[in-house]
Amino acid sequence: MALSLYVDTARWRAHQKTVIDQFPGLIPVCKGNGYGFGHERLADEAARFGADMLAVGTTYEAARIKDWFSGDLLVLTPSAGARSRCRCPTGWCAPSPPWTASTPWWAPAS
Repeated sequence: MALSLYVDTARWRAHQKTVIDQFPGLIPVCKGNGYGFGHERLADEAARFGADMLAVGTTYEAARIKDWFSGDLLVLTPSAGARSRCRCPTGWCAPSPPWTASTPWWAPAS
């Protein structure tokens, strides 16, 4: 059985603004497939309302979304190491995603 979702964009964005106004510094989360919206759309929405950080579920999601979101990415999947600066383009990942193939994921950024 297929499911189609239609969103009233104006109402959705008005709700986003209400929540953001109530909770300044809120970090939006984009993981999985974003309930069908997709990473690109949700990254665009987060940037549109001024988020400077976006949380993703895995390092693979961070690698896919890095070209769509210019702020910092926070990877929610637990890792063996503590959260630290890495060598990825956004600066915050734990562990760093696959685009740092020449550098071990556990190597701290200089």
